[in-house]
Amino acid sequence: MRILLPVIIFMLFVSNCNETDNKTNSKDITIIENVELNEGTKKWKTNIETTDGIREMQKLISDFEKSEKLKDYKKLGRQIKKLLKKTKKATKNLEIATSEQVISYLQPLDNYTKTLKTTKSISEAEKTVYSFERHLNAYFEYFE
Repeated sequence: MRILLPVIIFMLFVSNCNETDNKTNSKDITIIENVELNEGTKKWKTNIETTDGIREMQKLISDFEKSEKLKDYKKLGRQIKKLLKKTKKATKNLEIATSEQVISYLQPLDNYTKTLKTTKSISEAEKTVYSFERHLNAYFEYFE
């Protein structure tokens, strides 16, 4: 019995670790203000247009090369703003609760585009691009 109890506890632990439905451990995700997992543990199901918009923005960011010219950062901001508009339109086809979560997720991206538009500092522009990248990568922690 002494040996059996630790084995049972271990097996229960391993079986819980292998649960792979659309649940996420909320302790392991990037915190995005005003965005929550569905029912506290599951990712929200979005549409392909919304996810494609995020992927397109990610590609723009990953393809962007650091620059010493503010105009390059401003151009990036305009390109992302255009994709952001398209992505927001795609959320209209989602269930209301999902749409609200996606819109809350997208809001900081809007703020980042404004920062790129108005910044007078390469350093601030670089930090903003980094923030964009981190935020975009967090999408897949909340949505599928």
